[in-house]
Amino acid sequence: MPEESLVEKFQTTGEMKYFAELWRRYAGPAYGRLLRLLGDRAAAEDVTSDTFLRAMEGLRAGKYQRGNFAGWLFTIARRLGLNWRLSAAERYRGGGDRDRPAPPRDPEMRAQVESVLNQLADEHRIALKLLYIERLTFKEIAVHQGWTMKQVKTHVQNGRRMFLQVWTGRSSRTRGAGV
Repeated sequence: MPEESLVEKFQTTGEMKYFAELWRRYAGPAYGRLLRLLGDRAAAEDVTSDTFLRAMEGLRAGKYQRGNFAGWLFTIARRLGLNWRLSAAERYRGGGDRDRPAPPRDPEMRAQVESVLNQLADEHRIALKLLYIERLTFKEIAVHQGWTMKQVKTHVQNGRRMFLQVWTGRSSRTRGAGV
């Protein structure tokens, strides 16, 4: 199915199977571009996940103008990658993470996010909730949980990856079931 058809189907139905196909097609190329930009595998993985979360939000909010999904997606990736580079020193020192998306305001979306979070391993769920919902810094999470900074970064990175895997798998199954 052409990318524009996948985008249109996702926007009209909300079924994650269409977005999952976009992920399958473009996660590798986005990751490759980000790896070249950032020079760090873990950062490239994180920013790739964030890119697709932003794209999903943008598609749902109608921010995508039909015509070149790949170009639009890679623009999001580049901007997030550049922002990551600019704020890397701040994050390393334990400062804020300016690129964090805000928690969803829509009650239905919030319930879906909470459902996915509840399926993650404890350390991943806790790290993501503290970072994205409670808006704590990496340093604050380390103090709060008694983790090292390396553990915080690992739990957040793995949590993001697992969240996206569960989200794309869960949503395609539950939406097809009428939930």
